[in-house]
Amino acid sequence: MVVLKISKGLLHTQYDVVLISVYVPPQGSSYYTSAGHSCHIDEIDQCVFELISRLGNFHLLLCGDLNARIANLQVRPYDYNDVPPVADLVSNISLLCEDRRSQDKTLSNFGQALLEFCLCFDLKVHNGQSKGDEQGMFTYISNQGNSVIDYLITSFSLSDHIASVTVGSRVESPHMPVEVEVVAQPTSDGTNDLPVTVTKYVWQDEKGHTFMQNVASEAFKQGIHRATELLGTCVDGAVKSFTDSILTAGACMKKTIRVGARAKGSRWYDHECYEQKRIVRRSLRQYKKSKSEQDRDTYHALRRTVQVLVEAKTKNF
Repeated sequence: MVVLKISKGLLHTQYDVVLISVYVPPQGSSYYTSAGHSCHIDEIDQCVFELISRLGNFHLLLCGDLNARIANLQVRPYDYNDVPPVADLVSNISLLCEDRRSQDKTLSNFGQALLEFCLCFDLKVHNGQSKGDEQGMFTYISNQGNSVIDYLITSFSLSDHIASVTVGSRVESPHMPVEVEVVAQPTSDGTNDLPVTVTKYVWQDEKGHTFMQNVASEAFKQGIHRATELLGTCVDGAVKSFTDSILTAGACMKKTIRVGARAKGSRWYDHECYEQKRIVRRSLRQYKKSKSEQDRDTYHALRRTVQVLVEAKTKNF
């Protein structure tokens, strides 16, 4: 697994872009005998959770051979207020849509795990739904069969920056190259979403005494006197002298404010969110193993708790 962070300044995105390039061993591989888990997609899941706890908000771009087949299914954009349990994903049509084309009509176990991963992190599969790959071409072609198992997946919030996705041709390997064109897109007014620093004069009671001392100073009095003298001959000069005097006296009230971005370290997804998500995922794994009603009810209850926590955090952010 290779993880790269791309500065938001390069693509004019709201957040940095985290690129993950990964290979997922196929189901039944001997890799899982010693790995301690049965699906490497779970490891990608854990990696993303850890990145969120370290970096806060970011756009995700995931690519690679995932050995997962998801037919023509696509996860709908995430809505915290109307999301059934992940365990019911495949059977719940409100979470999935079939408007993505694919030459591969098979849904595998790893494919279901990939769809659950996409649901959890609000991700879009671009194969079969982007310019250049409108038909969802096979990415793996061999004498044993054809399939779509090599993907480009991004956050829904990054979709507008994906100009095209193309499945190329090669003879050195049964895997076809998946080529992507990523573009920088400024906002409609020609600016981007990067933070802007603004200087403002904000009244602060604790500095009121300093301001009054500045107003009573000889320099301030001279500036106002000069402005008065200029009124009869040069109005612009009078206004400038008066303004300069006021701004100089109020320098103690000057504040620098960052507009368009949170201060570094101010993140709604904190350690509490991370720990609660970890507990829920452990509960989900337990339910998938046992299929018992008790474990199912426990999972549902914990998941509702996390939804309430996330709604509260985002609302107050």
